[in-house]
Amino acid sequence: MSFVADPRLGLPGRSAVRSAFAPPAAAAEAPPRAAPTASAEGVDRAVVGFVTLDLVLMMLLQKFALPLSDSGEAQVSMLLITHYSVLGALMLMRRASLDAVRLAGYAAFLIVALLGQLWPDRSFGA
Repeated sequence: MSFVADPRLGLPGRSAVRSAFAPPAAAAEAPPRAAPTASAEGVDRAVVGFVTLDLVLMMLLQKFALPLSDSGEAQVSMLLITHYSVLGALMLMRRASLDAVRLAGYAAFLIVALLGQLWPDRSFGA
């Protein structure tokens, strides 16, 4: 006796088992529709290339840091350097723009995070 590797095909001599995720029988017999295709007209190849480079560098440089002092205690992540350099290149090419309100919110968050890291011994809630 042999078994079929794909359970959707059923065992030899038996009909196939209907999947719980299959469409209803009436919809299954309808002719298939063509899948919509994405047009490449509005795609900016420079942006796609830089964002792809940024994502690849994020995967490759996750564990790397650049030491800022001789003891090695102060470090900066390589992800920050590469991410902001890609963003800067896109801004110089005028492919990225900054929203003033979002930039102000981001700057406020960075300042609060920096203050939280500079004064870890202080109690902010008491």
